[in-house]
Amino acid sequence: MRVSGITAPVLWATLFAMTLFAGNSLLNRMALLEEGMPPLFYVCLRMSSGAAVLWLLVRAKRTPAPPGGSWLSALALAAYMIFFSLAYQDLPAAVGTLIIAAAVPGIMVAWGLAHGEAFTLRLGAGLLLALAGLFFLLMPGLSAPSPSGSALMFLSGASWGMYSILGKNSEHPLRDTAGNFLRGVPVVFAVQLCIFAAGELPAGLTAMGVMLALAAGGLASALGYAVWYAVMPRYTYAGAAAVQLSVPLITTAAALPLLGEAVTPRIAVSSAVILAGIALVILVRKN
Repeated sequence: MRVSGITAPVLWATLFAMTLFAGNSLLNRMALLEEGMPPLFYVCLRMSSGAAVLWLLVRAKRTPAPPGGSWLSALALAAYMIFFSLAYQDLPAAVGTLIIAAAVPGIMVAWGLAHGEAFTLRLGAGLLLALAGLFFLLMPGLSAPSPSGSALMFLSGASWGMYSILGKNSEHPLRDTAGNFLRGVPVVFAVQLCIFAAGELPAGLTAMGVMLALAAGGLASALGYAVWYAVMPRYTYAGAAAVQLSVPLITTAAALPLLGEAVTPRIAVSSAVILAGIALVILVRKN
């Protein structure tokens, strides 16, 4: 068995991107749930700081061409961020993670099948195995979900899946990511201004909340999304969807030392099952 077209550097870059995705999740929860940050104001800061960092990186590379990306990708990116932050107001973290983990592979695998990728027994078994491991990992934290929060989280996952699909064949990942973030800034601010017009002004701003939002945008989002655009062309749609199922696992692993918890048998077993499922999807037999 070998990884088709995926070298060790690609795997390490993928792990780096997934780790930053996990960091995004932790920063979002800390800012919204612990600091009481208004969701849309958080998104505005996150998108703006990400755009600023990416613009500086593009300028540092002296890229002569204008920012790449597209308005469609920018809208998908903005929708993902907005729906994600709004959903966490009404959803427990574990439930939200399961919903978005199901939505992203669903739309990406469906897109791949519609565009000629073959559906195999191993692919289906791998995705189901990874999702089962994820459910087992998060099961103790599950509770009855809010219908509105669930719908928002599903829309967030679908938007992220579409953003990944649109960037799968990116030839200039850094420039395209920068262009998407720059276009996304006026989109999220327009949504926030509509909220202002309705008379809802941001409340509960703290210095720590602002710092968390800036870190999420300028570090976790800007770098993570650029690296993700760079490695996605090496994966099938199903493979790109499967590797993202590792994000909740990485989030749990990162939270353990922060919470002072030990690795339990449940975490160990679910981790093995998730990784086995991902391996089934991205590993192919050498001809």
